[in-house]
Parts: sequence; structure tokens; C-alpha cells
Amino acid sequence: MGARVVAVANLKGGCGKTATAVNLADMLADAGERILLIDASPQANATGYLGIDSREQERNLYELLYEGGRIEDYILDVFPGLSLIPSVMDLSAANMFFSEGGKAHDSDLRKMIEPILNDYDHIIFDCAPDFGLYTRCALYAADFYLFPTQAEYLSYQGIITFREFSERAGGRIKDNLRRSRILLTMYSRNIRMTREMERRMTEEFHCELFNTRIRRGVRASEAPSYSQTLRMLAPTAGVTMDYREFAREYKEYANT
Repeated sequence: MGARVVAVANLKGGCGKTATAVNLADMLADAGERILLIDASPQANATGYLGIDSREQERNLYELLYEGGRIEDYILDVFPGLSLIPSVMDLSAANMFFSEGGKAHDSDLRKMIEPILNDYDHIIFDCAPDFGLYTRCALYAADFYLFPTQAEYLSYQGIITFREFSERAGGRIKDNLRRSRILLTMYSRNIRMTREMERRMTEEFHCELFNTRIRRGVRASEAPSYSQTLRMLAPTAGVTMDYREFAREYKEYANT
């Protein structure tokens, strides 16, 4: 069957996008799945979250797209079952360079991952909160999108704008919207606005929500500073258990 490829995206920052990409990857790997996480953000947050200094990585996503070569040569083994293609902090400059020079295209990354699709069960892209070249490459490479979203107006607007950009882009990027789903993060059912935004997302965005809700948790904020996933830092915390449940739900959905 080959790897299921997902792009974790939202045009609103601070909604738990990187935390979701990293902890979903880690939970799936812990369950015995073979995972490749690709950091497609100029902030290199997923790379740093896993304790890797992006400044020391000569082989990274920018070099892969610019220099080409075997994608296997750019993959780092991080934990058992979890591998990473790191980002680099000046990806934003590279974004401009590629856009002006015409040296890379939206379809390039999909072509590059095709030889390794049978080596992994899941490939997860952590996208930047923009619609630049690297994000578009990740969206084109993916089979569907995962939108981590707070049940708040600005976060909701982030995915509405994302949908508009995707529909404008057309082709594979637009088509992938059909299988995409929303994951509610930093969730608190007791807040009235949360319930209202949850209703609007279901009725207005025409995109299904995963059943799992990721509650707010201080451990989620602390984990990156320790370069540890939630499973490693706080295995019994509520937010950790939420991500574990979500990994089970995600795996079932991705395999359909």
C-alpha cells in the first residue's frame, strides 16, 4: 500500500500544529509504525522539538530541493521507528530564492518521496503557517491535510483562508481537501465560544472533525524546551493521553 502522506497545516500560528505533527509521529512510532517526519517550516520547530540543532544540519529540506540527490541521504534516525528530514532556519530566504529563480516546483517533493513510500507507514509534513513554496510542495506531496485548530475565531479563519488558497491553487492541492480533517486542540468544553466555534466548523467549513479533542495542558508547552515528546516527558498527563487516543483514531482513518 505504501505510506499514507499527510500535511499538518494551518495559516494561523500557535494552534498546536508542530506539537501535533511531532507527537502524532512519536505515538505512531511507539505503536510500531514506521514514520518519516519532514520539517517544512522555516522556523524549524519540529527539528528543534526533537533536540536537533538545525544550524548543524548540512543535509536538510532546502539542500534536498536545491541540490537533489537521493532522499535517503537526507534522513536522520531520531528514535526507533521515527526518522526526520530536518529544516533549516533560513528556509524563508530559500523560499524567496526558489520563487524568484524558478528552481523548484510544487510537484518536486512528491517525486522525491515516491521511491521511499514503501519504506514507511506514514509520512508527516509539519508545514509553515503560510502558503509559500515549501508549504505548497508539502501540500502537493500529501494525500490529505490535517488541520490542528483551536475552537477560536482566528484559528478558524486560518483554515478558511487555507481552503481558499488551496481551491485557487487547483489540481492535486485542491483535490486533497476532500479527505482532510480538523483536530481541535487546546480544547475546553466549558467555554461557550468553544462550543459555538465547534458547531461552525462542522456546519460551515464542510470538513469533518476527528472525534478526539486535545485538551489544554502545561506539559504541551514545556515539552519542546526539554527536547522530549509528551510520551517521554509526561506519559500519564491528560494531554499525552489525548494524543495517544488521537494517534489510534488517525491511524484508522489514514488506512481507510
